[in-house]
Amino acid sequence: MSMLSSLAGCKDISIYSDKIKSSSNHICHFYKIAEGIDIEKLISLFDIIIKRHEVLKTVFIEKTINNQRSIYGKIKNNLELNIEQYNINNFVEFIRPFDLTKDSLIRVGLIEKYVLMIDINHTICDGYSFGILTNELFKLYNGESLDELPIQYSDYAIYYEEKENNMEIMIINLNIINPYLMKNMIL
Repeated sequence: MSMLSSLAGCKDISIYSDKIKSSSNHICHFYKIAEGIDIEKLISLFDIIIKRHEVLKTVFIEKTINNQRSIYGKIKNNLELNIEQYNINNFVEFIRPFDLTKDSLIRVGLIEKYVLMIDINHTICDGYSFGILTNELFKLYNGESLDELPIQYSDYAIYYEEKENNMEIMIINLNIINPYLMKNMIL
């Protein structure tokens, strides 16, 4: 028996899906919680996952340097996840805008201890990453250990930015060295 099952076809949740669809920067899933699941254990496992993945502790700050306004990600190490409690009458309040500069960009809620709701801002998570998160949650709940993370998302972001900057430098150099090549190059 699985501890959670998807509620994609549930009538009450389907009515709510229009609000989710209008919030395109959210990745939100609802799961029916199996009977006998230890809710406190489930909640404590989210803390483990958040400590494990730096990106889940990210907040964004705006800085102006040399009259250039930029947004930077910052890891908030003291981030604590609060599990929000809802009932069938007010659970629609769960999906709401994230304040990227203040809020945790992951939100977890329960509907009367029968439905688990997970909402993550798309800025820090995609569908593939969401699958990793839920897979780790299931493994931890079932007493399995998790492998050491070979890389954090921030490592990838730094690599990607360096690669992007190097590509810009290469294009600038090509333009200086050979305008004909640059003009005929397909990017």
